[in-house]
Amino acid sequence: MPDPTAQDSTPEPTAPPPQPPGRRGMSGNAKNMIYSMVAVLFGCVIWLWAVPQSPQDPKPVANVESIAREVTKEQKWDVALPQGLPKTWTPINVRLIRAADKPATWHAGYQEPDSEFVSAEQTKDGDTGWVNNQTQDGKPAGSSTVEGQEWTRYADGNFKSLVRAKPLNGLSTVVTGKVDWDQLEQFAGALKPLSTTTSRDG
Repeated sequence: MPDPTAQDSTPEPTAPPPQPPGRRGMSGNAKNMIYSMVAVLFGCVIWLWAVPQSPQDPKPVANVESIAREVTKEQKWDVALPQGLPKTWTPINVRLIRAADKPATWHAGYQEPDSEFVSAEQTKDGDTGWVNNQTQDGKPAGSSTVEGQEWTRYADGNFKSLVRAKPLNGLSTVVTGKVDWDQLEQFAGALKPLSTTTSRDG
C-alpha cells in the first residue's frame, strides 16, 4: 500500500511558451479602397497626359506707342504702327530686335481675331538677306496692291509675307503671319509711321 505522505515524482506538464501575436491580415474592405484609389490616380495621370493643355492667353502690350517712341528716338527711325484696326486685334509683342551680325529690326506683333499672330518688321536699308530672314525664305507668290502701294507676296507653306516695294518712310517693311492674304493686306494697309499717328497712350 503506497505511503500517502510520499510526494509524486511524476513532473507536471508545463504550459507551452506564449506565441507571438500573428500579423493581422488586411480586411477585404481596406484592400478594395486602396485598389480603388490607385485606379483613380492612374486614371487622372492618363487624362492629364492625353488631354492637351490650353496655353495661357498672351498679355496685351499696354504702351505700344511709348515703346515705338523710344525706338524712334534711339534709332532715328520713324517706325510704323497699325492704325484703325478693330479692337479684336491685340498688340502682344512690340520691341526692337537685336541679333549678332544682323540689322536691328522693329517688330510690331499683333494677335488677330482668330488668335493667329501677324507682325510688321522694319529696318533701315534691309537687304535680300534680311528679307529672306523675315519671310522665312519664302518663294514669290504674286503681288498685292494695298492703299495704292505695291507689295510682293512670299509664301512658305502656310506662312505668308508681304514685302513693300518701296520703303515706308525710309524703312524696309515686311508684314508676316499664318493668316489669309486678306488679313495680311488689312494689316499692311493699316501701317502708318509714328510721326503721323495720334498718341493714345495714357
